[in-house]
Amino acid sequence: MEAFINFPHIKEKYVAKFKYVLVDEYQDTNRAQYMLVKNLVSKHRNLCVVGDDDQAIYSWRGANVRNILDFEKDYPEVKVIKLEQNYRSTKNILDSSWNVIKNNSARKEKRLWTQKATEENVRLLNFSDELEEARFIAKHIKNQHIIHDIPYKSFAIFYRTNAQSRVFEDAFRQEKITYNIVGTLKFYDRKEIKDIISYLRVIINPNDNLSLKRIVNVPHRSIGDTTIKTFEDYASINNLSLWESLAHASELAVSPRAKKMIGDFITLMEHFKQQLVELSGPELTQAILKETGYIDSLELEDTAQSKERINNLMEFLSAIQEYNEQNDKNSIEEFLGNIALMSEVDTWDKAKTINADNVTIMTLHLAKGLEFETVFVTGLEEGLFPIASSIMEDNLDEERRLCYVGMTRAKNNLFLTYAESRRLYGQIRFNAPSRFIQEAQLSTESMIMTKPKQVSNKPFYVSKVHDGSAKTSGIYRRGQRVKHEEFGNGRIVSISGEEDQLKVTVIFENGNMKKLLVKYANLHPC
Repeated sequence: MEAFINFPHIKEKYVAKFKYVLVDEYQDTNRAQYMLVKNLVSKHRNLCVVGDDDQAIYSWRGANVRNILDFEKDYPEVKVIKLEQNYRSTKNILDSSWNVIKNNSARKEKRLWTQKATEENVRLLNFSDELEEARFIAKHIKNQHIIHDIPYKSFAIFYRTNAQSRVFEDAFRQEKITYNIVGTLKFYDRKEIKDIISYLRVIINPNDNLSLKRIVNVPHRSIGDTTIKTFEDYASINNLSLWESLAHASELAVSPRAKKMIGDFITLMEHFKQQLVELSGPELTQAILKETGYIDSLELEDTAQSKERINNLMEFLSAIQEYNEQNDKNSIEEFLGNIALMSEVDTWDKAKTINADNVTIMTLHLAKGLEFETVFVTGLEEGLFPIASSIMEDNLDEERRLCYVGMTRAKNNLFLTYAESRRLYGQIRFNAPSRFIQEAQLSTESMIMTKPKQVSNKPFYVSKVHDGSAKTSGIYRRGQRVKHEEFGNGRIVSISGEEDQLKVTVIFENGNMKKLLVKYANLHPC
């Protein structure tokens, strides 16, 4: 653009060269692209663009949805042709998706339709936590694959953040389901996860040379490759482990700074070895992340990638906590052994998964342009999807478009799922169901699904999302929306006790969860 502005003859050359300009995915154009197109057609005005403002989901990388929303203002002579017939999804899927997207404050009026016959309702699944969500989906997919011979590649799982992949990966490994993660590494293959695992392995076994070599200069300690090679050579000559060779720093030709940093590293690792017997696995991991400066170094980067790495590390804490709870143990050694087994399975499966039959797992941002027979849009909870930052910034339109994109990837079967509690980033959260669920206006039949006996021994729940038409009946139900004078509107997630001791647990719209004695709570249906 600078060339066009500063050298008009260059602009004239390209305006003359390109007499007809066509732009696809116009809703994803940024400011520079918008100005380039505007300049190229400034003389002949021969411009054709194709786009869908309802699929504008890339503002985080500079795209501006106003480019397509204001197209008629920029080019008043334009002729708009709406391509509203859809050849992918069933009517029920399109209707539910439209019910969501029509709530956006700024959009081009349109509604997709199809001649495709409707067979299945959109299903809403409610789980007690993220583990039940992942296990049910894994077992459901496996049953469909075994009983009905449906290929794994027919299924896709979408989620809002990369850290959510872990529980699905664990569940799929347990069920021996092959899967591909699109756009990122598998959870335990991510750099930051390998780093923290290596720290833990060295604390347990200092003679683990590979793990030690990985973390001796992570985060940066001015212990370079040349210095490490010096210690490796010394260890080899003297039949020592790399860890043992570090104690001989004073004898080797390395810089004074490197000697000091190695001494500090040894002291730090000895400190962690002592904490191994004093702290729980999650506590030790948190201590490593803090005292090594690992988290500080990521926070200092202050990039989208570094923030995601921090989220992944917090999710690693969740993994340790879950393992301890499920196995009634507090052994970091056994947890690492379990991860090693997972890695062996992954390595063994790599040759089989290339061009093979795999379930697809990905974030919603990567789903655009794809299609699958069956789609699970998971984690539909306030604060997660829509993500908390969009709620606080009053910027829900793009989150809603993201939901719309996810829903319309499904050809015949669409599942929307949420959990009443979710351990994520090392913390247990109690979030209300996503507003997008209510906006979808699902039928009662959509919210009822009989659990096959083969799927799980755990209880499975399906909740109805009410639209505000419930009448006072004196009987409270899970999923019912209620109003409290002090706490506001909320949804009942569990009920216990009888008669005078009847209690309800309610998640309110502000994210707070309260357990209330009904006879004193003065709750009203809403």
